[in-house]
Amino acid sequence: MGTKWFFRRGVGDGLEGERATIALMEALRDAAGPDVKVMIDAWANWGVDYTLCMAKLLEPFDPAWIEAPVQYALRDSYAYLQRASPIPIAGGEHDFTCRSAKEMLDADMSDVYQLEPLWAGGLRETIKINALVTAYDVTFVPHVYLPAASVPVSFTLNAMRTPMLEYYLILGEIYQHFLKTPLKPKADYFYPADAIGLGLDVDEATVESEKAVTFG
Repeated sequence: MGTKWFFRRGVGDGLEGERATIALMEALRDAAGPDVKVMIDAWANWGVDYTLCMAKLLEPFDPAWIEAPVQYALRDSYAYLQRASPIPIAGGEHDFTCRSAKEMLDADMSDVYQLEPLWAGGLRETIKINALVTAYDVTFVPHVYLPAASVPVSFTLNAMRTPMLEYYLILGEIYQHFLKTPLKPKADYFYPADAIGLGLDVDEATVESEKAVTFG
């Protein structure tokens, strides 16, 4: 089990921001205890030097990873941080297709890869990415906007490759509001759906009105 928090303060917040970030991490670790993974999402807002500074300050609290520490396209910076940071580096949710995934893997840019199945090209493309993940022997924790899409993809890999899945407590409810069988974790675990298919059937009872949309 784990919890991920958005650490919104960055370089522009100065020493006050650093202290606030450390205080947040300390509060999270105290509340979660030693056995719960605590992930940091930096929202691509830290940069290389600031990330290394904060990694040294936050290392005593044993965070599971720092996600998106720099802008998404800066693969050389990710690769440098992956080698230099005492805390694992995660990223990749804004990369697309198996070709982009291979470029990331060739660059050895992260400890944890997080491509989003809905953005990366859909289920068929993510299955190809899964094959690359297996070939390169890396950890893949898919970014999860729609569990009904991401969870089936994860089940094609074993626990060594995908040891956990994300679930957004609020967005998981919003994005699955219209589904007959929303896919949610039970006692911290996801389970395959019992029905045939992906479970994307619309629950008509949740639709208040509908209209055709035309363009042009």
